[in-house]
Amino acid sequence: MSRECPPKNPTANRIDARCPDKHGPQSIAEKTGLSQPQFAVRFHIGLARLRDFEQGRSEPDFIVRVFLRMIHEDPAKADRLVKSVERQGISR
Repeated sequence: MSRECPPKNPTANRIDARCPDKHGPQSIAEKTGLSQPQFAVRFHIGLARLRDFEQGRSEPDFIVRVFLRMIHEDPAKADRLVKSVERQGISR
């Protein structure tokens, strides 16, 4: 990145689309190796909502941030949990 990102405010929840966060949706999706649409489908996050997060037009609420962090830390485990819930028929 050619310009310097401002220091992170530890109490801020906002995702700065200009300075990707290692726990931001875009970097997490890239880590999984899934395209943006594939990531949205696999983890049941609306594609438009995901794009809004990535572009800084909206911010994920607390539970979505927790889920994104879980995906970041252990994508395989997050995928297994999603599949387990899908098998139980507990989705959207």
